Amino acid sequence: MQEKQLTITEWLAIASEQIEKKNLIGARQIYSGIVRSIPDHKKAKPGLLAVTDALDCDYFPILPVESIEEVLENFDRGTIAKCRLQLKELALQYPCSALIQSFLGIFERNNDDMQASLTHFKESYRLNSNEENTKNYANLLIEMKAFPRASLVVDAFLKIHPNSLEILRLKAFILIDTQAFAEAEETLQKAVSSNNQNAGLWEQYGILRLRQNNDKDAILFFDKCHALGLKSVDLFQNLTFAHAKCGNNKKALLYCEKAIQLDENNPQIRHAYSMALLKDEQFLLGWKEFEWRIVARDNVRFKHPSETKTWDGITSLKGKTILVYYEQGLGDTIQFSRYIIELAKLDVKIYFCIQNVLRGLFEGIDFPVTFVDQDDDSVAPDYSISLMSLPFTLLNYQETPLPQNFIFNFIKADIVLVPVEKEERESPFIGICWRGSPSNKNDIHRSMNLEELLPHLPSKAQFFNLQKSLTEEEENLLERHQIVNLAEGLSTFTGTAAICKRLDGVIAVDTSICHLAGSLGIPTFLLLSLASDWRWGKSTDRTVWYDNMKLFKQTSRGEWNAPLKTLKETIEKDIISPFHARADSGKFLGK
Repeated sequence: MQEKQLTITEWLAIASEQIEKKNLIGARQIYSGIVRSIPDHKKAKPGLLAVTDALDCDYFPILPVESIEEVLENFDRGTIAKCRLQLKELALQYPCSALIQSFLGIFERNNDDMQASLTHFKESYRLNSNEENTKNYANLLIEMKAFPRASLVVDAFLKIHPNSLEILRLKAFILIDTQAFAEAEETLQKAVSSNNQNAGLWEQYGILRLRQNNDKDAILFFDKCHALGLKSVDLFQNLTFAHAKCGNNKKALLYCEKAIQLDENNPQIRHAYSMALLKDEQFLLGWKEFEWRIVARDNVRFKHPSETKTWDGITSLKGKTILVYYEQGLGDTIQFSRYIIELAKLDVKIYFCIQNVLRGLFEGIDFPVTFVDQDDDSVAPDYSISLMSLPFTLLNYQETPLPQNFIFNFIKADIVLVPVEKEERESPFIGICWRGSPSNKNDIHRSMNLEELLPHLPSKAQFFNLQKSLTEEEENLLERHQIVNLAEGLSTFTGTAAICKRLDGVIAVDTSICHLAGSLGIPTFLLLSLASDWRWGKSTDRTVWYDNMKLFKQTSRGEWNAPLKTLKETIEKDIISPFHARADSGKFLGK
């Protein structure tokens, strides 16, 4: 005679009986069997969680299954605030429950209360240091940059469970962030050898390669993640970043759009999307998306004490006042200040706040603004706006991008620099600047060593140093190659501008000097890395921002020989040959 097959309802009733008899192991076996068949069963899943928590944390009676069921439903609906009071009450009734502490940690994390979340995750980990609680606690410590504590947590777990893929991945993450790349490689190799079909491990491997500046391998690993079925915002962000660094802007745009489909209100993704659009010279949509940078970068941008209602670009400014304030670097301020000219056409009084080091330069220009200090709280404008938001707000009034406009057409120099004041010259005068500020996170890519540049400088020209803060080795190299070092004239932007105005050309990397030279109308030769900034567009040799500027981009990352070779040929053709042709004809040899 065939034995009767029990229904799930009957099995759930038996599980409840086993719980009443304190046979939690038997109840867990029943719940586990149901969940294996139906992973999200509304009764079995909360029952399994409650029984497992009681067994692991050694307490009885177990948590009410119906309470856990309600908590899970609220989490699924995204209405977790409704169960906060219930969780607090359960925590008081069941002080030994790691599960309730874990739920509270998740709730506080979603509520952006990092410290409260940490308290609950730490307690959950103390009560039950299983993989899930270890992962939650360590992840939050990593997010809070508490790497030594996170490392202790993951190492303690790996001593007991050395092959846990999730915790090995976290260990690799910590090692990568602390730049222990060799140890991270060893950790990931161990994990992958155990399971090479784990998408998360390959994603971590891709991140390691990104940090090692091996972007091509990073893309291969990220593609493997994608092939294994991972479709996350983080993965698409990483693919966007890796392709951008490889100069593949079209693919960067594609993956950015995939990330936006998953999380359309993520400021970092939308900011990255704006830069990819602008680099592709899709200005109409690019400037609109660029406004997301304010949210994405709000914790680092300059805020003026007199900021008020932001101008929307639609409301009339006639007869009104507006405060325009700088936002990012010195080069950004020089580049975007051209939009002040357009703004002034709207019959508005402009208060302009710029970096202190630029005040002397801008005050020497016939500029339609009243300059205000960074800490001036006495200004009461009708509106305010970031300088770098003007391209978007002015779309209603002019085409984009703004046509070339040399705003620095009148420079008063207080310094007379004899070497560049010479009227009679035997050769053209050219300035050089080979590195930017080391505080810029991209400086390692945009800058080069002076030793790389010097062999590629053409003969029959006199070169002048435009680089501030030289090392002793650089000073010696300049002297050895007879490059004039006008250090005293570079202490202010006004002095640097005075020097540049007397030059026949400027060679620079992507730093504020290139914007200064570009705005002065001097022939400017800009050396760019493969992953050059968005503002230099998709053209290989010209830019919409400065029609007196030529671009020389790397064709492979970190390799300067090719652009430097082209640079030398271009300077000989554009500057040196015409100069000496004039000399041979007996024409004026000065600038």
